[in-house]
Amino acid sequence: MASQSALTVLKDAAKETLNVAASMSSQLQSLEQQLDDKDVQDATIFVSIVNYRDGEGQFTLKDLLEKAANQDRVRIGYCLQYDAAQDSDFVNAHYASLYQQKGKNIRALFMPHREARGPMYARWLVQKRLFQNEKYYLQVDCHMRFIRNWDSILIQQYQACRDKKAVITTYPNGYDSSYVKELKQFTSIEDWDGTDKVSVQTLENRSSLLCAEKFGNDGFLRLRSKQFQSFPSQPVASSFYAAGFNFSLSTVIQDCANRTGLRTGSELKCLFFGEESLMALRLFSHGYNFYAPTRAICYHLWNRSNVLRKGVWRELFEDDSIKAEMTALEQNSKSAVQAILNGEVDGSAYGIGKERTLQQYEKLCGVSFKAKKMSDEAMYGGINEKEREAIFAEFQQNKLMDLISSFQT
Repeated sequence: MASQSALTVLKDAAKETLNVAASMSSQLQSLEQQLDDKDVQDATIFVSIVNYRDGEGQFTLKDLLEKAANQDRVRIGYCLQYDAAQDSDFVNAHYASLYQQKGKNIRALFMPHREARGPMYARWLVQKRLFQNEKYYLQVDCHMRFIRNWDSILIQQYQACRDKKAVITTYPNGYDSSYVKELKQFTSIEDWDGTDKVSVQTLENRSSLLCAEKFGNDGFLRLRSKQFQSFPSQPVASSFYAAGFNFSLSTVIQDCANRTGLRTGSELKCLFFGEESLMALRLFSHGYNFYAPTRAICYHLWNRSNVLRKGVWRELFEDDSIKAEMTALEQNSKSAVQAILNGEVDGSAYGIGKERTLQQYEKLCGVSFKAKKMSDEAMYGGINEKEREAIFAEFQQNKLMDLISSFQT
């Protein structure tokens, strides 16, 4: 009887211990959830946007702020490169009123367009001069539209990765289909409200995964995105990085910055193709990992020849007074990046870290930058052949076309 009583006591004590442990675990989970919720609601976000003579920039800023769940936590670093004499009334037609209302949200850097030296250099200027230690970092292009509550949703996506060094990134879907048609009715910038002309609810809301496509004649890798068949339950591990849409902790700015003090010209002026491969290696070498979001977060205007664009930065290569300088800077930057990606230099002066190597990144993404070769899996973002049909929309579309064809025979 005594032993039975002792056993009962031990059982009751064990049960009580489990109850206490469960309670503590529940409390810890509750606290963790509260911390997560507080982040989702209030954590600051620095948004980098660079613009070269594009009237869409002012509408991108407006849409970004209007669609945020919490505007107060959003800080935009905006670099506008423009011709003050010819462009000001156009690219800033709506900016003044926006700044009057939302000035606390916007830090701006205005540059003469002839001083522009490519998007990567402009992004470096934004990080160096306008960033003020916000918690999160979002980098987007200047011709974008956003879903409502994009800020909270992006932080939720980041948290869902369960990876402190997660980078949410992909090529956004376009809003060209409806907007380009609307632009045919364009008469004046003063009467144009680009935010009202795009209804993201009517656009494709499935996300996509970045995939290797080919090497260009310049020797740099080109990417494409393949759309998901449905909505993944969690962000999907990815191998590549998109310069026009990426979200992470702002630690990427410090970890992956150019080491300009170590080498003159390491800000990589006049580089375009090559930026995404270099940034992918930079981030990977510092321990960061890439993920595709589970749904579309923002939309991109891919059409480059529209009435709102007063010019593109490559036009500066036709300016005889700076053509030689531009060409030399571009060649120097290309050569530096090729040497890094080919494994000929360690790249530390250009922000390459020590946590992981180029060889490890090539193994992850299935690409040999020096040999200019890629695996079959690289062309599907690392998804093996057996899983592709269930993941990518193109296989379901092919099935549909085969079915339609079968009715025609």
